[in-house]
Amino acid sequence: MLLPMDFEAWLEGAGGKELLKQPPRKLREGIVLARMNKTGVGEDDPTTAEPFEGSLF
Repeated sequence: MLLPMDFEAWLEGAGGKELLKQPPRKLREGIVLARMNKTGVGEDDPTTAEPFEGSLF
């Protein structure tokens, strides 16, 4: 993630990867339930978007 104060340096090529910062926790990717992508199943269920707490394997 690039901070607004670093836009110009990034676009001019004056700054390198040290300008990139970790995004806020709310913007980071996360694993959700598989049914999140199924149409017609739980479309009105907000729990489908909750982070997955189980094991992947």
